[in-house]
Amino acid sequence: MLTAAQIRGLVPETAFRAAWSSAAFLFYAGTVVMLGAILWLLTTLNGHGNDFGLFGWSSLGLAALIVTAVLLMRAGMTVLAGLAAFLSLVVFAVWLGTLEDWIGFFPDDTDNLFNDDFEISFLIIEVLVVAAGLYALRLWRFPLLVLPVAAFVWYGITDNISALVESDADKTHAWLSVIAGLLLIAAGIWLDRSGRAPYSFWLHVVGGLAVGGGILELLERDGWWWWVAGLIALAYVAAARVLARSGYAVIGGIGVLWVGGHFIEEWFSTPSFPVFFFDEDGGPTTWKGPFSYVVLGLILVVLGILLERGLRLRARGPAPTSP
Repeated sequence: MLTAAQIRGLVPETAFRAAWSSAAFLFYAGTVVMLGAILWLLTTLNGHGNDFGLFGWSSLGLAALIVTAVLLMRAGMTVLAGLAAFLSLVVFAVWLGTLEDWIGFFPDDTDNLFNDDFEISFLIIEVLVVAAGLYALRLWRFPLLVLPVAAFVWYGITDNISALVESDADKTHAWLSVIAGLLLIAAGIWLDRSGRAPYSFWLHVVGGLAVGGGILELLERDGWWWWVAGLIALAYVAAARVLARSGYAVIGGIGVLWVGGHFIEEWFSTPSFPVFFFDEDGGPTTWKGPFSYVVLGLILVVLGILLERGLRLRARGPAPTSP
């Protein structure tokens, strides 16, 4: 059994991350474009070639990305090296799938997000990707590598355990998503308190989305569903203050805009924001819809003010008392 010191050693004490700059934006934008293009290319090759050919091409791409990440690190370009390592980890997951498919180990029916039955082939991929991600984290010390690790942990828990339980599949997935999300959030809090805060960001984001999505899936879609969703969004804004993590404010703000847009559309028959800007009929027919979005925007601003004041008070701490 792993000791606390061994678990702590899985995550480095230092991290390489990019400060916000024009170059950093272009680095990340280019990485997103390349990630989409690589997955698109592999999907295209999957439809036009045999299993061995896809395995060969994915092997070539994986090797090229790993070599690039190593060379960039040796050249001192730590951010670009981390982004290349991130791409390598994603392609590594695809490579494992192509390998299993080539040897006939990968299941044929993979149309659904979660499997109806337990699949050892998926478990192997999940375990190896998480292990490779933790190893890459030690080498490149790049926080973005936590994202695929957290995503595969969430998926592995939700998919594998639900396949072993004979019950309502959707409800089981929702409950397991909440449990997995709470575990990720707990891991993020632990990293925050152990001096490894840069690595906890994606744990909080993936965990927060998993918990919120799971709770909403558990609720019945009746008239109260949207009201509860709004309260959950406000709870996420409050969590941003309690945990001092802006990711929860982003999730909560998007939730407030989503729920508020639903009620505005329902009450005033107005297209959702910003759809009415591109509406073929010329946009909203009354002033009530646009004015409601002004109010909704002000609500987001007020939440930001309250959050900022709360964080300032927390940073300032209690006032000193006289002896």
